[in-house]
Amino acid sequence: MTRELVRLESRRIITAAHDAAIIHATKDISIRAGVVKDNSVCTTMDAYEKHFIGQLGQQAISQFTGAPCDGKLYLYGDRGIDMIFAGQAVQIKTSKRSYQNHHAYLDSLDEFKADWLIECSLHTVACVCVHGFISKYKFARVCFNGNLGYGKRKLVKESDLTDIDKFVAMLNSHGIDGEGLSLASAKANGDLFV
Repeated sequence: MTRELVRLESRRIITAAHDAAIIHATKDISIRAGVVKDNSVCTTMDAYEKHFIGQLGQQAISQFTGAPCDGKLYLYGDRGIDMIFAGQAVQIKTSKRSYQNHHAYLDSLDEFKADWLIECSLHTVACVCVHGFISKYKFARVCFNGNLGYGKRKLVKESDLTDIDKFVAMLNSHGIDGEGLSLASAKANGDLFV
């Protein structure tokens, strides 16, 4: 398993900061108006910081893969899909920092709405570490219950993630529209990451 460091272009850092501010303001206004509920469990970061970190991860994956970020504003969140790449839904999880024994995590298996999850962490504000990716099927198969300080979560060891360059190669081999790509076809081809 090889971690990939993505050094963000300055325009991407600016875009991440801009988008995070809009998301934060919209969510804050909606929470205060009682339109949406605040489901935050992390109290060590303010809401803007959480959005900024998430946007930096999305910009890093966009820069690395060439796939555009969604760029849309959702009143009730992005529903677990951060981008579509080669016809596949991708969820990008970005942690504030990486650890020696890094884990990808979700609050529950129901939270995994995309086809794939990509795990990232901040190295610096200008550099994002991409730990790898995992399919929804494999995540469900290898996850275990654990607590990283904010309650029980579904965890996956970093060693269970696959290098991000294999993700890009797999999706590109099926064409930019992802025609013919499915979990079943990936398994039939013997891809080890599903």
